[in-house]
Amino acid sequence: MKFWGIILLGLLLVGCSEGEDDGSDGTSVYDYIVFEEDLSLFEAAIISVDLTNRFRFDDPTGRDYTIFAPNDDAIEAFLESQGVDSVDQLDPVVLERVLGYHLARVNLDAEALLNRDELSTVIGEDIDITGDDVESLEVNGISLSSDINNAFDNGIVHEIDGVLIPPN
Repeated sequence: MKFWGIILLGLLLVGCSEGEDDGSDGTSVYDYIVFEEDLSLFEAAIISVDLTNRFRFDDPTGRDYTIFAPNDDAIEAFLESQGVDSVDQLDPVVLERVLGYHLARVNLDAEALLNRDELSTVIGEDIDITGDDVESLEVNGISLSSDINNAFDNGIVHEIDGVLIPPN
């Protein structure tokens, strides 16, 4: 009987080890951005201003995020409008502000976004949310792509078809 008690105790200890049974699969929004082919320029922008920790689990705020991630076509058009060839050529202070305008400290799927008129971003500026249904959702007049509601342990990613430009 003592033998089975020790085995049961061991199983309980193993079952309670860190990371077990917490519903987490260890995937962050940053992991998604890294592996999503159409977000390679968004990833490059994040890296160029050293914001990778904000998109990983070790964000000091410990919050979940809603990220409006511009696809590569959107970032290429933005770079062209700025007269540069790569994100590394942009002013890092401006780029960090632009990236922050794509990030809100709340986890909202597309259905939850329909219940909002605006959403505050991490830079303290609001973005406008419009649409009658998920398919017509827009952020500051920019359409969400068909790749939305990508949920992870620290937030949700909605790909968008343009770059959000914060107010001055």
